[in-house]
Amino acid sequence: MGDQIYSLMIAKKMGTKAYYVDGDGAVYNGRDGKDYIVAWESKFNWEGADFLLPLFKHQSYLDTVELYKDQDYDINYGEWDVGVPVGWGTNLVDFHGCKFNLEVEELNDPWLEAPKITEGPYKDAQIIINRSPRHQGNPDFFKALNRLGIPERVVFVGLPEEYQSFISEFNFTCSFFSSKNALEMAKMINTADIFMGNQSLACSMAIGLGKTCFIEEGRNSANYIFHHRKNIFYV
Repeated sequence: MGDQIYSLMIAKKMGTKAYYVDGDGAVYNGRDGKDYIVAWESKFNWEGADFLLPLFKHQSYLDTVELYKDQDYDINYGEWDVGVPVGWGTNLVDFHGCKFNLEVEELNDPWLEAPKITEGPYKDAQIIINRSPRHQGNPDFFKALNRLGIPERVVFVGLPEEYQSFISEFNFTCSFFSSKNALEMAKMINTADIFMGNQSLACSMAIGLGKTCFIEEGRNSANYIFHHRKNIFYV
């Protein structure tokens, strides 16, 4: 779902006013010119679209946000441009931005909008953590967690099973924030100053919100590298 978060930067730069979220899979052109059907069921579906919708509706630069139900549209953000490779050392914002003649230097400002938590036990969070099962590459990076200080100020966002796996592997105790939708997750991430994690939905939100990020580089993919952002560090 991080791909959809990154797409909001392009929507903002392009002056998009209506955004339709399609949870019905995708078709893109393969590198050999053939069409491939992407099986998004394991990555993005209508449940994921419903999860994202409140956050997308919160963006002030969008007038209309709806689930896609055959509405007319001008741009299919999910179309794969076979002439533009995306791989290690790039990011999905630059990748899609070049299709619309947007310069890389134009695509580094924060683009995501979310309120902060101002009441309750999470309002003083300082560090947000997420570690998804995909794109792991440097577990030693997280071994420094026990030096972070007060556990109550460190909050894990994501799925319960990701949280249980994380605290078990690194023997680290921290709070867990359960999100009913993406806007709730973005609020939690925006409350803290620092994000630590790997490539994930939470990571894309933290980058979009302009947070200081310490990102574990995955073994097989690193399409989240923002070379012109000075507050993102890759380990």
